[in-house]
Amino acid sequence: MTFPFEKIGPILRNKRQSMGQRIEDMVDENISRSTISNAERGLPNVTESMYIYYAKKLGMGNSLFGIIAEKEQLELEANEEMKEIENVIAVEPDESLQKLEKIREKYQITKKDRLYPFYSYLLGRCAYENKKWKKAKAYFHEALTLFNQNKESNITNLHAACFNELGRVAFFENQLEDALQYTLDGLKVFHLDGERPRFQFHFLLNKSIYLKRLQQPEKALEAIESLHSAIENLPSTKVVLSIVHLDTIVQMYNMYAVILTELQLYEKALDYAHQGLEIVQNNNLTDQILTLHTTLGSVYFKLGNLPKAEKCFKLALNLRKSIKNEYPLVTAYIQLGRLYIQQKNWKRAEQALKEAISISERNHNIIDLIDCFISLGDCWLQQEKFDKAITPYKNAENLIKTSKNNEKRCEIAINLGLCYQKLGNQSLFERYRNKVFQVKTEMKWGNLG
Repeated sequence: MTFPFEKIGPILRNKRQSMGQRIEDMVDENISRSTISNAERGLPNVTESMYIYYAKKLGMGNSLFGIIAEKEQLELEANEEMKEIENVIAVEPDESLQKLEKIREKYQITKKDRLYPFYSYLLGRCAYENKKWKKAKAYFHEALTLFNQNKESNITNLHAACFNELGRVAFFENQLEDALQYTLDGLKVFHLDGERPRFQFHFLLNKSIYLKRLQQPEKALEAIESLHSAIENLPSTKVVLSIVHLDTIVQMYNMYAVILTELQLYEKALDYAHQGLEIVQNNNLTDQILTLHTTLGSVYFKLGNLPKAEKCFKLALNLRKSIKNEYPLVTAYIQLGRLYIQQKNWKRAEQALKEAISISERNHNIIDLIDCFISLGDCWLQQEKFDKAITPYKNAENLIKTSKNNEKRCEIAINLGLCYQKLGNQSLFERYRNKVFQVKTEMKWGNLG
């Protein structure tokens, strides 16, 4: 058996420190200061016999194998405790953060420990659930770097999980191309026979979401069909329920409906939305009931059935006090606001859209906030209140500056150009007319020269 020096070193160092001894105090004719220092750092240039000698000097005798076994047992215990936290972070992020700090102290987890990448990943998850995107990204990137240094850990699929979380952060920051790339990178490193098999289904679902937002509905449909096939290929319903979250299955039905609506396949969209709604109502999943009522309303809106659409949106919003997450409310308010715009019910439209803005700002949800501002601008533009419409359009423009979403950039530039034209500001009208030309050129030809 080869000694796992990297494990033994910290144990020896901790033992010396607990004795109140300095490295200099342990030096004798057989072991030098540099050898002790190297041994405590777990370096392989110290011989096994010297490790044993130093262990004896510390009063640990020939028990290195026992030490290693004890250390491995502690690692297993810490790993199990962290796995338990992993399962509840989504609903208890603050409590989970406190538990992680206690685990770090209890098991003396440092950056050199094998468990540290997992620990860093969980810190990232806590930051993500608290909408602290910058901090979450830092933890996930740190964990990725460490996982890359230890390929043996790939079987845990935590490496892939980091890519999944980075994709989710990028999505909320409106970096859709980055979100998609992180997802594709995650799929590449995902081990089908590894731990956390659920991430395969997360990747395929998220891929469809990002592609749809990137105005690629055909590719989004391919991704959601791949997810459906992957679930159907599982050997039994029991296996499906054990590794695929019910929430993922419900979101699959919802995304089918959303994408098919985009492709103007409205009857199919209604069918999938109703199937999803049946599942969530049978399982009393309130957040998803809200989402699917909103999706149903969106289909009816596209079909021109405004009474049915309004009824669905209001059914969704009536659940506001019963849901755990505010995020699904935003789409319902945006869609209801757009419906009121079509009905020329300006006051209600403005109220709905301002509520959507408030929720999006509170949750640092940039991607939906852009849509909120555009819709509010549309509300005022259609009333010919061009000076008022400029403010939300400019807000949307500022938020989208770092994004490569050219479709949205073009829409905003056209709307601002129209406002300035109507207000007689020829200079700014021409600036935005040129911007539309620039964005459309980029969309067709990319960045030439």
